Parts: sequence; structure tokens; C-alpha cells
Amino acid sequence: MTAKADREVRLQAYLARAGVASRRRAEALITSGRVSVNNQVVTVPGCQVARGRDIVQLDGQVLEWQELMTLAFNKPRGVVTTMTDPQGRPTIADFLDANGPRVFPVGRLDYASEGLLILTNDGELARRLMHPSFGVAKVYAVKVKGHPSAEALRRLRSGVMMAPPACSRSGPPAARAPQQLSPRANVHVLETLRINTWLQIEVHEGQQHLVRRMLDAIEHPVLRLVRTAVGPLEIDDLKSGSVRRLTSRELFALRAAVKLAEGAPPRQPAVEQPGAPARSAGAPARGAERKGEGGTPGHRRRPPGQGVATHDRPRKRKDRRSR
Repeated sequence: MTAKADREVRLQAYLARAGVASRRRAEALITSGRVSVNNQVVTVPGCQVARGRDIVQLDGQVLEWQELMTLAFNKPRGVVTTMTDPQGRPTIADFLDANGPRVFPVGRLDYASEGLLILTNDGELARRLMHPSFGVAKVYAVKVKGHPSAEALRRLRSGVMMAPPACSRSGPPAARAPQQLSPRANVHVLETLRINTWLQIEVHEGQQHLVRRMLDAIEHPVLRLVRTAVGPLEIDDLKSGSVRRLTSRELFALRAAVKLAEGAPPRQPAVEQPGAPARSAGAPARGAERKGEGGTPGHRRRPPGQGVATHDRPRKRKDRRSR
């Protein structure tokens, strides 16, 4: 028996690497009595187990330790950011290899939103990417109704009083959550259409429907919302409905953004590794929709670690100012 096989890890970490759930969710599974080690029910999350020696089961099913995998997924509209849905709607699981390692989404994109979603079974990477203390940037291309004024954009950049999430607005008035100040955002205009506008918005927090609530507050509601980047990782030419494994350089940059990387980055771009075959939803490649109102203007590339400039003027495009 090798030292590597005998290396002990916490039980919740084992469950996370088996692709069952995040570490936090794994703790709840353990305390509820659904997990056993060597046929003995364990309810203490801090229990140590040895890979290759101990048999870990969830609801009687043996769990296997999996290799770490991190994927980029271009989520289409009309897909829920879960692995299963009781209402029978399309989920991200429909786009993944059923025989591959189990992965889970890092954060969420709502049903009507689209764009870059990171999927991984690396629990610590996921935790850090979502934790506000690391300030990982999320960049969105957003089509809004009307033409926001310079004052409206200034309010977005400095913080605007906005309504709480929808779940906090239900119930009797006395119990409803008050308005809250939005986090500061980097904002500039991508494209001015005839009656609508494309904005680029960069935020460093993850709140429910944050960008939508911010734009509702300045009375320019969202018509379309596309996430184009998370930290140093950009969506680039990944087609809607497609998924791919991160290259070694991309993974290093992502881990470096949350202080997990060690050593120097890979010198040469790595060949994409097998294990996550792409499955396209049949959407056109980036740029194919860009004629007229239905297209998404390409987001501006920026050096890693730098914010989006807020003083850039709209890009002028001849004969393309449709609605």
C-alpha cells in the first residue's frame, strides 16, 4: 500500500472530491447520518479517512476519489444552474459527459442569463472564487432598455440604492428587507443602439440578481445579460451550450487569482486535455449574431488583474445601429 493511497483526508473533503457536493453541503450529508465509513455510520464531519483503504458510502453507494477537473461552460438562456431540476427544465448536467468526473457550478447564473460558468470538483478553488474577500471580478455584457445618462452610469460606479432580492420583497411590508447599497462597479458603454444600449459591467461580489437589481434602480432594466469573464478566465470563442476543460495556463491563472497557485506558470500553452468532450447546443459562433439588435458585442479584453476602464467612449459602427 503506497503512502499516497494511505493519505488521510477529512471526510467532507473526500465527499467533495467524489463529486457528491461542496464541502459545506457534504458536512450536512454527514451530520444527517447518510454517510458511512467501512459500513459504520459517521456523523462527525472531521473524521479522517484514508484513500484506497477506507470504503466511503453515501446512502449505501460507494464513492470513488476523483481527479480534480475544472471546466468552462457557456450557459445558454433557459438552462438552470443545477444538476437536477424538479420542474424538468434543462440543467447544466444535460451538457456534460455522464461518464466523466462529477463537477458542480461555481456560483450561479439565473435562468434568463447566459455566458461563462465555471464547473469544478475542486472544493477549495470553488470556495475561494465565490468568497468576497478574494474580490474575483465578474464581467458582464448587458443590453439595457434605453440610453443611460452619464449621471446614471456615475451612480452605478459609485453604488446605487437598490431593491433587495425578490425573495426578500415578499411577505407583509413590515417584514420586507429594506433597500441596500450596491457594490461599486466598473461600467462603460460597449455599443449604443437606436433605442437600447450595450454596457459592460464589472463587479467583485456575487449577490442574487445583483446586476439586474442595479440596473432596475437606474430605471434601465436588463434585456439581455451575458457573463463574459470570471477573474482572468474569459469566454472567448466558446460557443453557447459548449463546455471545455481549462488549459494548464488558464487553471494556473485562475488559482493564482485566489492565492492557490504555486511556482511559475507554464511557459507554453498546454494542449487541451481529454476528459470533457464539448457538446454544442447548435448556437452560432461568437460574432455570428452580431448583426442587428440580437447580437452580443464582443467584450473588451483586459490585462489580468486590471479593472475595466470607465472613461471609454462607445465604439462607433457604421450601418449597425438597429434597435
